[in-house]
Amino acid sequence: MNKRLVEQILKNPLDRLWTVQGFGKIATNITSNARLHIWDRILVNPEVPAIHSHASDFQSIVLAGCMRNLKFSEAHAGDAYNKILALEGQEITRVFLQESPIEIYREGAQYKQDAEEVHWSLPDDGTITFVVWDYDVQPKPMKVYWRGHSPWQDAKPRRATNDEIGRVSVRALDLWF
Repeated sequence: MNKRLVEQILKNPLDRLWTVQGFGKIATNITSNARLHIWDRILVNPEVPAIHSHASDFQSIVLAGCMRNLKFSEAHAGDAYNKILALEGQEITRVFLQESPIEIYREGAQYKQDAEEVHWSLPDDGTITFVVWDYDVQPKPMKVYWRGHSPWQDAKPRRATNDEIGRVSVRALDLWF
């Protein structure tokens, strides 16, 4: 995947199926294990917890923009969070999380994320990432964390509207091409 191909996709975004996730991104499948993500705060659902892990490892390249990744680890002390294993729908537990130094990835940077790493993605608006998932290993339970007493809100993807696709695509084109 390269910026030239991304530009072609963004100039005709309605030719593809896009989904929205409450973390603030639209995504389209490029292959069965690779997706193009375009990040924009207009897509963030404030009810969806942003701190999470994944079911599978992945590698990502930042094709445009900047991705900040704030990682956390469970600890014996620190800030209190609610935790749920998202796919199992198990009961909510209270845990403590400690932050690690923020990781910053700019255009051209590649990074690997282990499934079990707890993180919060903090991209600039219009950031474009290409993600390749490692589906060859047994999926791990996805963990989701949030503060307060509100109930857990699922970040399950839904089909993006034409308006969402258009607004996010135009912003990314204006910023990077």
